Amino acid sequence: MTRIRLSYIFCFALAIRLLALALVPNPHLPDAHTYLMTGAAIFHGSFFSVKVMPLYPIITYLTGGGLGTLLLDCLLSALTVILIYKISLSVFKNPLAAVLAACCAAIYPYFIFYAITGLTETSFLFLLCLTFYLFYEKKYFWACVISVIAILIRPVTDIITPLFILLFIVLVHRQNWRLALKWIFYYAIIYCILLAPWWALNYHRYHQFVRLDLGFGSVAYLGNNPMNQSGGGIGGVDGDSRQFDKIKNPVARNEALITAAKDYAFSHPWHILKLDGIKFLRFWRLYPYAPQYRNSKMIIVSILSYGTMLALCLVYLFRHLKQDWRKISPMLLLALSLMIGCMLTIASLRYRLPIEPFIIILGCKTLEEMLKLKYPSP
Repeated sequence: MTRIRLSYIFCFALAIRLLALALVPNPHLPDAHTYLMTGAAIFHGSFFSVKVMPLYPIITYLTGGGLGTLLLDCLLSALTVILIYKISLSVFKNPLAAVLAACCAAIYPYFIFYAITGLTETSFLFLLCLTFYLFYEKKYFWACVISVIAILIRPVTDIITPLFILLFIVLVHRQNWRLALKWIFYYAIIYCILLAPWWALNYHRYHQFVRLDLGFGSVAYLGNNPMNQSGGGIGGVDGDSRQFDKIKNPVARNEALITAAKDYAFSHPWHILKLDGIKFLRFWRLYPYAPQYRNSKMIIVSILSYGTMLALCLVYLFRHLKQDWRKISPMLLLALSLMIGCMLTIASLRYRLPIEPFIIILGCKTLEEMLKLKYPSP
């Protein structure tokens, strides 16, 4: 019965995404073009300064960067809905809460939007949810493998993944520290093996070791400079890094941007503190900041979807954090780390997306409890 229910939810989620793909005009976002060009450069061996991780550009290039890529993203988005069901079931052992979470994820506007834009969000979200599900199910080897593959899409969890391992083993599953340290060691080996080809390619390109990509300098400088008043990261509006273009070495340029961001942050602490508050509010904002998406329809849809789930999630935390903090500690770590990362660099609703599956999971547990109170079992 569960498999039939899940197949219906999956088909429904996929149908909505395919319908959106057919009806909604492609926004032609610049990053989507960057992924395609980066993938082509990787396969053709041309020199380029890589500001993104390699896996999604490779996928984009292999799938043509058009309809094929978007169809794959729609499929992964629909599969993420099933993973949200499975994570909820693993955490709460409550089938109704899990079904509610899956149904809400199936129609969640932000998931649908990113599935049809050709950005990294959908594939990263799928891998992140798969990682959490595998950790909750104590499948540590595959969880470590998938978590590294996710880093090859987007490196936002690069620093905190060892902490995830620690929390899942010691707090969630109440196993010993020795096992946690053992799996952190295994994770380090898996990490080195899977990233070694990328390191070799970077060394061939730059003649020095580059562990991830060269995009951090740009976001660090855009988020910490005198022009930034909004907390965002639009070049020419929130910051102008053209003075660094004279540095021809891409690695040196990235390091110079990071240094400039640090120097400004330490020399202008009050402006940075003000920006931190702005970035905090922007990170949790109930509707999009970008003018092209800040219309009455989008505001209403966003508040009714994300706003409702966030409110229900906060109710859950208020009521159950004291007794449930262990089993949801990885979710809390993810939310805290992404929020701090955005406050240190730039804030965007796009960067908040990885925590929204877990907001839905916790929010739908509250929704299940509300339904149980209104319609008690006979």
